[in-house]
Amino acid sequence: MHRHWNARMAWANMKNNKSIYLPYLMAASLIVMLFYSLRSVALMVADSGAAGGATMNAMLQMSSWICGMLSLVILFYINSFIMKRRKKEFGLYSVLGMEKRHIAMVIAWEVLLTGTVGILCGIVLGALFSQLLFLLLLKIVGLPAALRFQIPFGEAAATVVLFGIGFLVLLGYDIISVCRTDPIALLRSEKEGEREPKTKWVTAIVGFVTLGAGYLLALTVKTPSDALTVFFPAVLLVMIGTYCLFVAGSILILKLLRRNKGFYYQPQNFISISGMMYRMKQNAVGLSNICILATCVLVTLSSTVSLFIGEEDILRARYPRQIRTSCVMEDAQSGEQLMQASRRHAEDYGVSIQNEIGYAAFRYPASYTDGVFTASDGSDALYELDAVSLSDYNRIMGTQLQLSGQEVLVALSEMQMDKDEISLQGVSYHIRQRIEMPAFLSRSSGYPGA
Repeated sequence: MHRHWNARMAWANMKNNKSIYLPYLMAASLIVMLFYSLRSVALMVADSGAAGGATMNAMLQMSSWICGMLSLVILFYINSFIMKRRKKEFGLYSVLGMEKRHIAMVIAWEVLLTGTVGILCGIVLGALFSQLLFLLLLKIVGLPAALRFQIPFGEAAATVVLFGIGFLVLLGYDIISVCRTDPIALLRSEKEGEREPKTKWVTAIVGFVTLGAGYLLALTVKTPSDALTVFFPAVLLVMIGTYCLFVAGSILILKLLRRNKGFYYQPQNFISISGMMYRMKQNAVGLSNICILATCVLVTLSSTVSLFIGEEDILRARYPRQIRTSCVMEDAQSGEQLMQASRRHAEDYGVSIQNEIGYAAFRYPASYTDGVFTASDGSDALYELDAVSLSDYNRIMGTQLQLSGQEVLVALSEMQMDKDEISLQGVSYHIRQRIEMPAFLSRSSGYPGA
């Protein structure tokens, strides 16, 4: 047998089955293009040197890997559909005397051709599409960077490795599914009745556990910085749980419903449950993909709309004043001198000062242990404390609160405190009342405040 016979036969098979292979190649190319584009744009953002580029790069990197995992699942689903359509053809080859190792070689050449064409076309299209994405990003976000055409070969190599491994896994699955099946069974595969799906208890339990763990992990997020580290593992667990529940959990629930004789043997329930059981066996992966992608779209749209609508409120909460000046007070006259300098500066630019607020605060970083704050040099500080006089607080807030002795008002931003007393520099103070953090003391960055 000629050494190139398997390759020619594989090419002939693909041409004869172009109605199914052409959409497969297009889908593979688009999937590779999307993954490579996200990786490429992430690298362009990192190289731009723009403020916030590192955070945006991290988010795009996580998005690319999530996209890659979804892509591999979609490729596996499409490949399973193609193999199901061609089982009769492979059975005919076996009956005509073709050895299974030769069938395996033909399948290997087909996967090699489709994988090579899909990956190369995807990278070429991705190199062009990534420039468009980066241009849109520059326009929407306003990144101070110039558009320059580049093909990051490192990201191209990562794309080749990921999808190369994916196609190798598909090849192994195809060879095993064909070679382990009896040729007569392959010929009759189209005429065989659908078998009842088996109950996969382990897969269903894994689905429930991973889905619950993903949502619990997401609920543990308290700060935006925590969200960056928790996001990827939470999404991964939810994706695994969703696939497992659609594939095995749905079958398990339907079979449990079938065990309920009083419920199952109702005319409307008998037909619907029986039909749904077989349909879920065939369409579970596709439905799970649709569910995950729809959820991603909804989360993205809701987050974008929420940020857009609440942008003004966010700015006012984080920055209650347009201009903020401060100085280190050396004496009682320092604050008044700062106010006078600010007024003169505003007059020079023809700007009037409105809603002016001035106060003196004692600020220092500290660590907290069991109700005791200890001053720190800042290297091991957990909290940043602001101490404001009661007279300044009443003047700014328009209140008439009174304190006696060693009493204090405490406003907490992010820390938790269940003590009725606190100790500062060896002096104990009784907490008279816990109040909300005043707007004039709120900070958009730095240590958690108290």
